[in-house]
Amino acid sequence: AQDVENVIPEIVSTNSEWKKSVEYANISALTVEALKEQHKIIEAQKKQIDSLEKRLEQLEHIILQK
Repeated sequence: AQDVENVIPEIVSTNSEWKKSVEYANISALTVEALKEQHKIIEAQKKQIDSLEKRLEQLEHIILQK
């Protein structure tokens, strides 16, 4: 539990005897939130890639016209 607490303190609890335990049920909610955040990042990166590909096509078109 101590190792987990260093990384994800939200899922570790300490009882009255100072014994630590991992609340494994709470990992699911954190995993879902992490996946949502990753999805946002992936979608932003897809938009950026699409934009860069469009710019590249335009530049290639300009270069080939010369």
